[in-house]
Amino acid sequence: MDEPVAALRAGAPIALSELDSRRFGIRVARAELRADDLDPALAWCGAQRIDLLVARLPEHATPPAAELARRGFERMDTLVRWTGDLSVPSRPQDAGSIDIRAARPDEAERVAALARRAFRGHVGHYHSDPRLDRTACDEVYADWAHRSSRAVGERCAVLLAERGSALVGFSVVRLGAPGTAEGVLSGVEPEYRGRGVYAALHAARSEWCRARGAKSLVASAAAANAAITRCYERAGLTPSHACHTFHAWPGTMGAQGRKA
Repeated sequence: MDEPVAALRAGAPIALSELDSRRFGIRVARAELRADDLDPALAWCGAQRIDLLVARLPEHATPPAAELARRGFERMDTLVRWTGDLSVPSRPQDAGSIDIRAARPDEAERVAALARRAFRGHVGHYHSDPRLDRTACDEVYADWAHRSSRAVGERCAVLLAERGSALVGFSVVRLGAPGTAEGVLSGVEPEYRGRGVYAALHAARSEWCRARGAKSLVASAAAANAAITRCYERAGLTPSHACHTFHAWPGTMGAQGRKA
């Protein structure tokens, strides 16, 4: 999230997302909200001429659907946060003739191209909103992968899964607060899904984190993504909490996504 320019209450930032605004050619804001924040958030968006508000609300504190709909909030996805204990070594994963290594910064374009294919039509909050351009939605993940690849270093890595000279998967991982690490973004070439590539990447990123002193690894997955959920369960991760992502269009964008 970009630097907050307003706060509804302590710990509840709302900000213009310059990155998303450039991507979609409209004014986009992002926020972490609770039930009491909805009306103030919409008022702030009106004052700031925001077209699209992307709001995350914790599952346990989400108002009833009818109340959200009355305010113009539509649920786009549900993210589940998973936590893994890195004190237990990862089980070796057999993905056939797949090799895993760390990416170099000069491979950013290659990783972005794979992300573009892997996330085409992805079931996430961007793609779930029909008002947003499909190609621009795909580019969100390609750009994310590209920027992550350019930022690799002591605290962040992009792990690549290759079969021969072909890149078939990637995983972005970074260290967080002392003792913690996060699986940020992962993707697998569509034709290689179901072959254990993601599981092998997860095991490799767990080892990367463990070697750097991390005790726990957190990762998020869409509740609708059954394949990733099964992978996390087999790897011993446990769900800790969930949040819903809502979109609201309080500004100059009409119901069909056209500027007034």
